[in-house]
Amino acid sequence: TDLAVFFEGSIRHSAVIPIGGKNITSDIAIGLRTPLDQAEEIKRKHSSALSVRSEDGHLVEVPGVGGRPARKLSREQLTAIVGPRMEEILVFANRELKRSGFDDLMRAGVVLTGGGALMPGAAELAEQVFGMPAKIGVPDSLGGLVPADTAPMFATGIGLMLYGIENPGKKDWGNDGDHQGIGRIFGRMKRWFGDLA
Repeated sequence: TDLAVFFEGSIRHSAVIPIGGKNITSDIAIGLRTPLDQAEEIKRKHSSALSVRSEDGHLVEVPGVGGRPARKLSREQLTAIVGPRMEEILVFANRELKRSGFDDLMRAGVVLTGGGALMPGAAELAEQVFGMPAKIGVPDSLGGLVPADTAPMFATGIGLMLYGIENPGKKDWGNDGDHQGIGRIFGRMKRWFGDLA
């Protein structure tokens, strides 16, 4: 999980948190005793960061391993696995934000991007953990580039690409000396977009 603090138009701090969506998938696989690929699908289709009450009695089918039959469980049971890990990720991010010293300057609140942002309840849980407004980041200047329901997965990459295009040659990455994370992100973006960036 990557964290970046934007202040006065520039990235002032960045960090990498050693837990993220893959840990949630692993927790589902272990907790439900199902293969990782099935756990990933269950996470994407049925997970929630906050406890939800299934009014319609919605059950999640969990494929068995090694010839065992599939099982069914409620979304509440799935959230009991997913919710604590999602909260842990956000708590780590909040600690890093406080460590950076920029937490009191976060007037705009928190913006979640990436695949985890698509999870129902993610923004609400982030508001509880950070104690400030949170929203799902969706690129707004490139309408139609990606489907709206997957846009948060690409928001960081598209935002960095647009920032690079709009600020060619800009070297001011902040004053905390933490350039490694930003360099890694831009290196990845350059590889993704090749000669376009």
